[in-house]
Amino acid sequence: MKTVGIVGANGYTGSELVRLLAFHPNVSLRFLYSRSNSGTKISDLYPDLATVCEMVLTDKSEEVDILFLCLPHKESQNWLNENPISEE
Repeated sequence: MKTVGIVGANGYTGSELVRLLAFHPNVSLRFLYSRSNSGTKISDLYPDLATVCEMVLTDKSEEVDILFLCLPHKESQNWLNENPISEE
């Protein structure tokens, strides 16, 4: 089982990725990152996800096996500069 984090989960691409990964048999969603909506349930932003995922968006990242960056153009590099990850 691979652990997954989604940065930018509050956007359209991130929310669709939540929908796709929520039922994946080999994936465990660890965190859904959003600076602007931290503390809000993803289903409060996207009511159609209420039966799919009830995770709360956070502004803290965790160590995961796979990290998806669903950010606007050029923002992924900025996020990585601010949140360095270890490469193992």
